[in-house]
Amino acid sequence: MLAYRHEVWNALFDLDAASQISDLLDIGAVRSEESELWYVTITVNSVEPCGAVTCYFNDGDCFSLDYREYNP
Repeated sequence: MLAYRHEVWNALFDLDAASQISDLLDIGAVRSEESELWYVTITVNSVEPCGAVTCYFNDGDCFSLDYREYNP
C-alpha cells in the first residue's frame, strides 16, 4: 500500500470535503443500485485499479470508511 498511499489520502480528503451527492460524483465515486455503499477507485500510476475506499453517505457526511484491496 505504500506505493499508492497518496491516492488513498487524496480520496479520504475528497470524501471529507463532500457535502452532497454531486460532490461524490465529481470525484468519480460510484454506487451500485443494490447497495448504499459508495466506492472511490484507487489506481497505481493512474492506470491499474488496486483497490477502493468505500463509505456510506448520509446527510452530507461519509461514515464507515474502509479500504478494500483488489486481489487478482
